[in-house]
Amino acid sequence: MNGTLFLLLVVGVFVGPFVGFLPTIVGRNKKNCRAILALNFFLGWTFVGWVIALVWACIEDSPEDAKRARPLNVGSLMWTLILINIAVAALIFWSMDQETKVAAEVEHRQAEEQKAEAKMQEQRDRDAENRRAALQAAEDRRQATAEFETLPKWDEYGKPINRNPPGESALSDSSSSTVGGITYPPGVGTPEKRREYLQALTELRKQRGAPAVGRRLGN
Repeated sequence: MNGTLFLLLVVGVFVGPFVGFLPTIVGRNKKNCRAILALNFFLGWTFVGWVIALVWACIEDSPEDAKRARPLNVGSLMWTLILINIAVAALIFWSMDQETKVAAEVEHRQAEEQKAEAKMQEQRDRDAENRRAALQAAEDRRQATAEFETLPKWDEYGKPINRNPPGESALSDSSSSTVGGITYPPGVGTPEKRREYLQALTELRKQRGAPAVGRRLGN
């Protein structure tokens, strides 16, 4: 608890009754002391009522009224008010302590919720990253399969499948040609260039784990 607030509460408990009921203390021996007490009790919390009660308490009684006056036991009244103020202060302390506990509990709950939300967001990000990686891997496999399908097909002996009959003439270098069941791109029209092309394809297949190609190449 704030030290200043605690000091104010202590001063209010022990000094407040004496300041608030100062008109009653001053007029405790007056004839109308009980009327002053009633005014002080019910309207003393307003500054005007407190001033009126104090002025009334300061008015001198006549000798006859002074003889008939029955003084108040102000000590008992002050102790009663002090005990009431102590009870009120204890209630205030308890209420403030409960509010502090509730605020701490709410703050703790909010922190736990934020941690849970952060973990859930982290899990969602991880799942999204895994999905993106899986999609990318599937796309890479599809592209690799498509590229692999464009390569010439070979049997287990390293011979091209669906080999054309011998004597097929090669096309010019300006267009694609098909020799021995293999389609060569433009510019690969001579046997030397076809041999170099097939060697390059064989190396590519070895790198990708495809069956090795035999030494026997197309015409």
